[in-house]
Amino acid sequence: VHYRDLPELTFEDFADRIDLNEYKWIHFEGRNVSEVSKMIRAIRNFESHKITVSVEIEKIRPELLELLPEGDVVFLSKELARHHGCKTASDALRHFS
Repeated sequence: VHYRDLPELTFEDFADRIDLNEYKWIHFEGRNVSEVSKMIRAIRNFESHKITVSVEIEKIRPELLELLPEGDVVFLSKELARHHGCKTASDALRHFS
């Protein structure tokens, strides 16, 4: 569901409502870096089973780059890659690795 007027998900919402036992993969959009980082740390500390974490970074906002090392899988927008001087997907892979 894509709806721009929803409030940002907080760590407390995540911790109170998500049963990590039910998930093998959780995807985050690069938005509220401090809250998303807390959610990812909670997943990393979850000991029942490994959960893959993916992060999508679309916007050109420097603070979002802090999420790059947090994801097992990272999706970058072409706009972001081009902003950093990347002309191809291979360029972006080298630049952001």
